[in-house]
Amino acid sequence: MSCIVPGCQFTKNSNEKISMHLFPEPQREPQRHLSWVKMINCERIFKFDPYVVFKRFRVCRNHFSSDCFNGQCKKLLPSAVPSLYLNTTNPDRLKTKYQIYEQKVINLLKNNSVNIEVDALKLINIDDSQTETHLIKIPENELKLSYDEKLWNSASGGNEENDNEEFVLMEVVNDNQENQSFTIVLPQQDIIPNSPPKVLNYQKPVAVKTPISNQMVLKKSSLKQKSTIQPLNKPKLKYLQANFAKCPKNLIVQNICTKTNPFEVLPNTFCESDFNHKIDLKINYNEDEKEFWCHAAFKLIRLPFMKNNNLEDFEFSQSYFYFWDMFERSYFFLNNIVETQEQSIENIKFFLDNPLNKDTGNWTMFANIINKHGLIPKQFFSQNFNSQSKSKLNEILRSKLLEFAKVLRDLHAMKRSVSEIQLKIDEQMCEIYNIIAVLFGCPQTEKFTWKFIDKNGKTCNVGPITSLEFYELYVKPYFNVDDKITLISDSRSTLEFGKSYGVSYLGNVVGGQQVTFNNQPFDTLVELISKSIVDGEAVLTSCNISGLNDFQLQNLSYLCDVKIKSNLEKSERIAYGDFNQKQSMIISAIETDRSGNLVKIKLENFTKDETKLYAIPKKNLTEIISDIVIDKKYLTNEIINVDEHIILDQFDALSTLTM
Repeated sequence: MSCIVPGCQFTKNSNEKISMHLFPEPQREPQRHLSWVKMINCERIFKFDPYVVFKRFRVCRNHFSSDCFNGQCKKLLPSAVPSLYLNTTNPDRLKTKYQIYEQKVINLLKNNSVNIEVDALKLINIDDSQTETHLIKIPENELKLSYDEKLWNSASGGNEENDNEEFVLMEVVNDNQENQSFTIVLPQQDIIPNSPPKVLNYQKPVAVKTPISNQMVLKKSSLKQKSTIQPLNKPKLKYLQANFAKCPKNLIVQNICTKTNPFEVLPNTFCESDFNHKIDLKINYNEDEKEFWCHAAFKLIRLPFMKNNNLEDFEFSQSYFYFWDMFERSYFFLNNIVETQEQSIENIKFFLDNPLNKDTGNWTMFANIINKHGLIPKQFFSQNFNSQSKSKLNEILRSKLLEFAKVLRDLHAMKRSVSEIQLKIDEQMCEIYNIIAVLFGCPQTEKFTWKFIDKNGKTCNVGPITSLEFYELYVKPYFNVDDKITLISDSRSTLEFGKSYGVSYLGNVVGGQQVTFNNQPFDTLVELISKSIVDGEAVLTSCNISGLNDFQLQNLSYLCDVKIKSNLEKSERIAYGDFNQKQSMIISAIETDRSGNLVKIKLENFTKDETKLYAIPKKNLTEIISDIVIDKKYLTNEIINVDEHIILDQFDALSTLTM
């Protein structure tokens, strides 16, 4: 690589190490970039886009005067422009081509479009500093760069130079970075200058892409995956096939399982009469609201309400709850965007990938919505087509929230005030409300009068009353959501029993209760389950059964010579992500021995089409149950008043403990 200055002889046949300097980056320093181009006045430059010139061509240090360097006489000052040993013959010859090139720079600033040839990329290493997308925007009325006729007339002229020569001793210096060799991508600290050039007004952002840390760009010919272990080859695959086929049992079972559900072939040992402590959940099999994450929780809350109002059947509106849950989650997400605006895009990827938290939740999130928006009977906000199929709404909200997230980060990049950002969020939430209201209908916000007939045929009226008053007066006295505590048993070495844990950025209501998990030994959870069921109160739990109950876990080995039960400890399964919660269920019955010790439990799982029953022996509970929601009245003061509450990183496995 040679100096781009026409006629330069300094890099030829030299045994000395010569510094080569990059052109100024055209987006960050468009004025100085054009000044270099004018002064050098090389016809070859005008054939390329500005970013290619910045990436490809160099100017040797001999063309800069001494006042262009810092004290070490190596790094160029920010104002440096080449002025020495330039060919000044016929400076006007390329004037038209320069004006065309100038327009390319303007277009680059307008559109932020950069064309980089793949073949020109070289293997590069980036340091470990975090990088992110910075936003700069320039008003169109300021995109016209100043034209200095005097500077043009002093520019050099010349012919094209052969750039195929090779030189041994050459150093490429990146004057835009401290103590770092040139790469074609810019580190974070150099995207936005400490003092912007006067010619630019930083108000209208243009995204400048920067890499994540430890990123490398590969040549087109180096795109094969590298691995430490050998890749799978044909001999290995043939061995696996032969090993499977040599066992006649495998072929018979294969024929069965490919034609029917394998779990229907296995014996079902569930027996209702085994349980000596039962709670009737009064399931209505005609219910149509079984797709909400909170469905099992509503089963619990309706039982005492029905009992104390002498009702044969009753349902709360889950669609009403879901409306406000989605609305509050959207606001919670935008709040997280504001709280993390100083972090890079990569650092907040965990909730950008899932703004609405995949339609899951936990008891604290359930209680937050009820405490703020109350409850209403189903007849005042029943389910409709879109509440039955929420996937389309989730897709729309996800796209809008990500769009809004970028807007908020742009405002922060432009140094807008907190009040301005809050006004923008209020405007965005208006759009969110309209989207949900169009698809779900508008929720009940005015006072309503509820009329019902009890078991004795008596007609009763409640109201006029608001949704929050309905909960406070008619539900809370018999079922207070704040009296329930979520207990977990996480035996990982990083956690301790007897402490309360939370997860960063996990929640659904801004200003609501922090999601907490009270960590206790599993024997404590088993004891509390027994107390609650014997006392006539069902227990909400999150389970990791993945569609398999206990007998299926044991007997599936009949079908294949594979040990289905994991060899990992529970703490290891949590750490490696094999204990993510799949179902929110209710423990509605237990079997105890003559001494009152728990033998097994009955789990009820509510799906769209049916209620599935599972019988789980005590010995298997620790591998299946992750958490329980239990009333405070069954807990000791030591458990309730844990001495410490610890907030874990948002990536911790505890964040998966959701219904």
